[in-house]
Amino acid sequence: MPAFLASASGILGLCLLIASPAFHWFGVPTGHMRNGIVAVATAEPHVTYLYKLLCASVAAGLPLLRYRRVPLPSVASVATLLLVALLFFPYFVMTWSPRISAEAGWLQTQHENLSWLGGDIYNEQEYKDIGWKSQLYVGDTERLVGVFRLPNWAPHMIQLGRLQDLLEWLGYSNRFCEFVCKGWFAALAGATLIIISLCRGHAGLRYPVARAIGVTGLASGLAATALALAPPLISGYLMMMARHAVHRGDHEAALVWLERSAKVLPAVRQDTYFTVQKGLLDRALGLDTLEARLHGAAILSQQGFTSRAREEYEALILATTDNSPLRREAMRGLLRMGIDELNSGRAALALATFSEVLDREPCNLKALYAAQIAALRTGDFAMLREDAQRTIEIYKRFNTLTAAPILAACRENLAAADFREQNLAGALVLRRQAIGWRR
Repeated sequence: MPAFLASASGILGLCLLIASPAFHWFGVPTGHMRNGIVAVATAEPHVTYLYKLLCASVAAGLPLLRYRRVPLPSVASVATLLLVALLFFPYFVMTWSPRISAEAGWLQTQHENLSWLGGDIYNEQEYKDIGWKSQLYVGDTERLVGVFRLPNWAPHMIQLGRLQDLLEWLGYSNRFCEFVCKGWFAALAGATLIIISLCRGHAGLRYPVARAIGVTGLASGLAATALALAPPLISGYLMMMARHAVHRGDHEAALVWLERSAKVLPAVRQDTYFTVQKGLLDRALGLDTLEARLHGAAILSQQGFTSRAREEYEALILATTDNSPLRREAMRGLLRMGIDELNSGRAALALATFSEVLDREPCNLKALYAAQIAALRTGDFAMLREDAQRTIEIYKRFNTLTAAPILAACRENLAAADFREQNLAGALVLRRQAIGWRR
């Protein structure tokens, strides 16, 4: 590579590093009230700010190192360490920022539930366009929500089939890719261009610089990977011990092992399976905990005691904090009740339940979609328009092409509302947008 191009790539890399803190790196849509209206914003994990500070510091420090005539291999090692650190950004976001990563996982689960091919169905296909979606049967919510697959196996059980689990524990999952933003990519590109410029810019130092890059990158990458995978593997071993204790009937020991696994890896507390297992063990030991009450409410709901289950869910919501796994599970229980009410023909009651859910979770995609169907059946077009617009706004913060059918359904609902209000021109425009019409 000519010296001019090497210098240009280095300058461009520095510019990208300097510019990266100005953009979002990872953001999950969240709702808050503004002038009585829910506004959709982007919530970032705290570790993002540390990474932005790191990039700004390196961008300022590299020219200073060159000015002080620090050997080029040492400068290349610093840039390589930055690149390795950037590659572990998903790990710190998904594993050690459980509040944000759990919200990302919950939103991704809702999106998959809405967009998969076996979702909502029509009871009678030939009548699907009659009665304003009165024949639509809304699919249930997912039963399990979490940040990643629970580590329920020991280190000696590592197999090729488990590589996907390892990648998820390092943060590289659909949940991360769905909400990653251009700031991280700018920083990655900047660090890479700087390394390329240092490696290719000086003919006499190419080998020492390349060796420094290779040794530093390989050593730091392997060490960081080992340290990153240690907590999930240890937590998985502790969960396996809890499972063995349950098989022996020793519920008290199983609860101790389960709590230890959560202390080693706090993100596992965000998983539905972990919450359910803890509630089951607490009930078996006669403990009156929130997890035990949640498990009892789920049993009441399954047995058909919906009124008592609703009371338990609402009491749990009041007793828990925002973004806690228990509140999310209780909200899912209420959402499931609302879907059952909608599918059984009680649209007005379902709409009230969905409104209760959305008051506490303004960005709940499943509730927003189901509320549109309920509002369409009850004639509450103001609420339909608000929920549809909020859904469209939320999906602006998704990195996916599979949002198209959901956005089309929202515009179809809006078109139906306009048609019923005799706004035929507006209904035609929305209908054309829904089917992707191009003139």
